[in-house]
This record gives sequence, C-alpha cells and structure tokens, in this order.
Amino acid sequence: MHPLDQYLKEKGSNRNRLATRCGLSPSNLSSYIRRNTKVENIPAKVIFALAKETDETMDHVYMAMLEFQNGE
Repeated sequence: MHPLDQYLKEKGSNRNRLATRCGLSPSNLSSYIRRNTKVENIPAKVIFALAKETDETMDHVYMAMLEFQNGE
C-alpha cells in the first residue's frame, strides 16, 4: 500500500474524501499511487491538504509517510 493511502487509512480518511474536501484532483492522487511516487516527490500542496484534512502539521504528515515508505 502506498504511504499516502496508509496515512489516510490510519487517520480514517481516503483519497476521495481528501480530494473533495481539499480541492485536489482525484486523478492526480490516483496517479501518485499508480506510479508509486516516492514521498519526497509528492507536491507540497498534497502534504498541506493531508495536514489540513487530518489536523496535523505538514512536518508530522511528511515524517509519518516517510516511515510508511521505509517500512518503519
């Protein structure tokens, strides 16, 4: 599972909800997953939207997704 999906699942959310509530393109989010985009290459606007959706800091979101990516 991609770190973005893992993070959303942990927080009780999903890509569709994130896209709808934060004005992101669902197809762009799906593209990051399909291409297995590394966390380091996910745009800041997506990290910001995740932080907003989950009421966390961008730093927290980024570090949590890196942990998922690295299997920690």
